[in-house]
Amino acid sequence: MNIIQWNCRGLKNKFIWLNIPPFSEADIWIFQETFLSIHDNINLPNKTIFRKDREDRSGGDLLIAAPSNISAQQIPIQIQQTREFEILAIKIYVRNVSFYIVNIYAPRGFNIIIIKSFLESLMAPMIIFGDFNLHHPMWGLDHISRYSNEFVEWITDSNLVLLNTTVPTYRSSAGAAALIDLTICSSSMSGYCNSYVLDCSFESDHSPIITELSLLNSNKRIF
Repeated sequence: MNIIQWNCRGLKNKFIWLNIPPFSEADIWIFQETFLSIHDNINLPNKTIFRKDREDRSGGDLLIAAPSNISAQQIPIQIQQTREFEILAIKIYVRNVSFYIVNIYAPRGFNIIIIKSFLESLMAPMIIFGDFNLHHPMWGLDHISRYSNEFVEWITDSNLVLLNTTVPTYRSSAGAAALIDLTICSSSMSGYCNSYVLDCSFESDHSPIITELSLLNSNKRIF
């Protein structure tokens, strides 16, 4: 199973890209900043769509699209979402495996304390995909931003694994590059996950990340 995550910076003008590789070859799409409103109806063939749209202002928004031939359900989130972060979570059931997918967007840095209890309640395994806007040497950046030390401590204490290398995922209009889109998984899944950044941004300022999930090739129960 292949999963693609991408801060698309607006989805409505980028549907053409979804019909060609790597998007057409990915099983699951994880998008941040779709800029879709609650009034935008979209249909993606052979996909079940889960969305988190802002109701009071433009911008932001999250989308997860899963294959329509597998079982997936959205997880209720009893957290007041603000301008500081957005979160969308589903649970996937496929073959002998079930796991959570969590999609997060935090435009000004991400305070893990806000949703720590929710993530702990899911009970691993999970894969977290997000544009966190955090800077830390753990993923190759040369300074530490607000909230990032707490975020790194949470990864370590929660027995999670950061799948990124140090390849940047974001490039500003001035040409500055940074790794701010992260992929994190439960340690029980890490041996079955391989993530890499694509070298094309597809008209966004973020490059997509592909995560290859090989555990579904096994006939044994992994966890």
